[in-house]
Amino acid sequence: MDARPASDDIEPELRRALPRRPYVCRAPEWLSLRLLASSVPLFVAWACLYPAWLLVLATWGTAVEAKVVQRHFDARGYGVTLAYPLKRWRGGDHTVQKWVGVETAEYGGLVSGRLLPARRLGRGALQAIRIETDGRPLDAATLAWTLAFVAPLAGGALAAMWGRLLLELWLVSWGRPVRGVVRRCEVRQRLQGPFVSFEYRELAGRRASATLHGRVRVTPTQYEGVRPGQPLTILHSVWNPRWHVAYPFSTFAARERGGG
Repeated sequence: MDARPASDDIEPELRRALPRRPYVCRAPEWLSLRLLASSVPLFVAWACLYPAWLLVLATWGTAVEAKVVQRHFDARGYGVTLAYPLKRWRGGDHTVQKWVGVETAEYGGLVSGRLLPARRLGRGALQAIRIETDGRPLDAATLAWTLAFVAPLAGGALAAMWGRLLLELWLVSWGRPVRGVVRRCEVRQRLQGPFVSFEYRELAGRRASATLHGRVRVTPTQYEGVRPGQPLTILHSVWNPRWHVAYPFSTFAARERGGG
């Protein structure tokens, strides 16, 4: 195959200045299913934000004490009024009071005058404070262990579901277009669907380097319209040419010049 891609063979929308403006041109068959399935790791990732914030508070926060001023049982449920110190921007503390809802099991032990541990971070309007109504201070080691175990699982699940789609989006926006050629069309198993194998040459400056290979799953309609030896445009990363996407089969397309 020709090592140098002819610019006239490249789609006109790919010749525009970077970054290009991508848009969704076709929805993957698995999109709806993965949107539903990704709700679980998304919820886990969201749930990790609170322990992460507690870890920051436990590690870099200042230990203070909160005092139980009064106990309440009203329409809001069980609660206590706590007095605790807040730090001013210009230095020094000032005491404020706040109503805090508590569990029924904790309510009995929160007698008036009891001191509770708390952690304070920041000052002024940006200040955050957390009071341990159960009397136990935050354990940074436990929080760190929880995050170290749970966060990678959630991140790995999201990367497996959406990593390829985000890579396509990035390559359509920033990838370098070169001309490749289809080498093989195959159907391995019925559940896997048809595949198209191709090769392309990395474009390094004005010279081409090693021949690289790729394979993409296509729809039956796309499979019927492609033949071995057919040229196609490949977008590859400047930093790692093995990161690529076959532009005709990408979920995203770039808008042409003057497009909306």
